[in-house]
Amino acid sequence: MANSHFGNIGDIWKHLALAEILSIDKKAVYCESHAGSARYTLEPSLERDHGIYYFLKHAPKSQFLASSAYFSILRNIRGNDRLSVFPGSPLIAMLLIHDNGSRFLFCDIDDESLDNIKSCAEELGVSSARTVQAEGIATISEMATDMTTQDASKTFILIDPFLPFEESINGINSVALFYSLSKKGLSCMFWYGYKSTEDGTAIVIEMRKNFSVSTSGILQNNIWCGDISLKQTNNPDYINKSGLLGCGIVCSHLSDSTIRACQNLGNELASVYSDARLPGGQSGAIEFTTITI
Repeated sequence: MANSHFGNIGDIWKHLALAEILSIDKKAVYCESHAGSARYTLEPSLERDHGIYYFLKHAPKSQFLASSAYFSILRNIRGNDRLSVFPGSPLIAMLLIHDNGSRFLFCDIDDESLDNIKSCAEELGVSSARTVQAEGIATISEMATDMTTQDASKTFILIDPFLPFEESINGINSVALFYSLSKKGLSCMFWYGYKSTEDGTAIVIEMRKNFSVSTSGILQNNIWCGDISLKQTNNPDYINKSGLLGCGIVCSHLSDSTIRACQNLGNELASVYSDARLPGGQSGAIEFTTITI
């Protein structure tokens, strides 16, 4: 298992929005560049205390969160017991749209993660799930090269890198992949995390630099970015011991109703985290911001 940070606050925001998007804007093809595992054995950790465990306890306080597609998945997996399995994005996608006849492509370089996805797909009876042990940026970029406009409109891509600026074997990074796919008309979600305000700013600047070269206006009117960050960011005495300082999702070609739903979920997530605490007793409150790209 390559991802040891599952279940943190970054995963909560990513999966909360992803599940809502897939439940509203259902697509015939779903692809991931950095898939990870379909499910993880859930054990307590400092990151998960502020992530999945806090969310499970406090989400019912919000009507929007309690009725969200993501919370419904967690509730069904948990049943009447303590949640012991954390669903990754491949499982979330298969649970939400495989009944529509959707096809899936999951890319990762970690063989254990891919075996995990295969096993989960078999248990769910999802025969349309394909796994590729390869560099996902290059694989998906090549897949989209000759894609028709009609096929592009039916496809959703999740780009979820550990290092957003790391170049793939074809010389492009995750930010550039998001831009090129979105320009072709594909619906995409790009997730980014940062451990300092400088890193977060650098990612947004890189995004704006890519999008500014578009002269057609097709992208500027179809990009939405929702960012969450610890309010402690503004405290000069704050020492970051919690991992992520913040994270965000940048999405393209979403419907207006989907964007409104994601904005509501971001605002509600910040609301229920207003009294959250980090290890050592520091405030774990977060703020939600819509960023103009």
